[in-house]
Amino acid sequence: MDLYTEKERERRILYDLVWFIADIIFFIIYMGILIILNLSLFYTLMCIIIFVMCYIVIKFSTINKFDRYYNRRLFNQHIKNPGTKMLVDMLWDGDHSNTATAIQSLRNNGNFNDGSLNGIRISDNCRIIKLDISDFDLRQSKFALVDFIATELSRVKLNNVFMGVCWLDGAIAIDVDFTDGELQQCSMIYTNWTRAKFNNATINDSELTEAILNYANFSGANLQNTGLRYASLEGTIFNEKTKLPDSTDENPIFWTPEINMEKYTNPEHPNFWEPDYSKTRWLLDAGIEWQERARAREDLSLRWQKYIGTNVPNDTDS
Repeated sequence: MDLYTEKERERRILYDLVWFIADIIFFIIYMGILIILNLSLFYTLMCIIIFVMCYIVIKFSTINKFDRYYNRRLFNQHIKNPGTKMLVDMLWDGDHSNTATAIQSLRNNGNFNDGSLNGIRISDNCRIIKLDISDFDLRQSKFALVDFIATELSRVKLNNVFMGVCWLDGAIAIDVDFTDGELQQCSMIYTNWTRAKFNNATINDSELTEAILNYANFSGANLQNTGLRYASLEGTIFNEKTKLPDSTDENPIFWTPEINMEKYTNPEHPNFWEPDYSKTRWLLDAGIEWQERARAREDLSLRWQKYIGTNVPNDTDS
């Protein structure tokens, strides 16, 4: 799944082309000035070297800001309510305090579950760390390079949501509806997915080490190349359409009642299987300092103990 629609991708290509042409024109003007000054070869080369170095520093220090601004305007132009659009824009800020303010304002205004946030797109290292977005309605949204570490996600509607290279380590995601959603290259270590609905979801190249998946429903889900080391699978639901972690495109392996899931969760199992990246305790990083990640994880053991008792079905469940 792509963050851009076909039309948006064409606009993005045009945007990059304009930048490229502007760079060439700027360099030609600069070289023209050097020719007019008629400097010696040595000073000309020095000026070119200095220009290139300054250009690289300025380019890389500003291009990310321009990209974020452009993507923010492009991705969420469908939001009609100006107040809601402003708050969603704040999520792109990257500043944790601004993100917290925006989330609380969306909750106070009632925009968090009225459909206003359906289809939003957030990327570029948004930090939703240790915040409460429980009960939010985020259906059909797309998230790339977003940090949800130790965040409260319980009962969030994530139907048809795409998450790519996101971090949900230690998040509490009880009763989440992730039906038809997609998780690609996501880290979900210690995440509590109790009673989550993953019906027909795609979870590929992701890490669910020590995750609580009790009574979660994976009917029809695709778990290809996903790590489940020490994951808790009490009462977890699979069916004959559930594609197991050691599947490949050429050789799909589907769940059957005869399969012992400890093959994927228990390293002591004689046929234990896990993805190659799990063997090196793989975790992606996109600029969020590891010290900050460590601070966000400080209370994970307490949160684990607090919610370990919730891993039973609702009384109303049939």
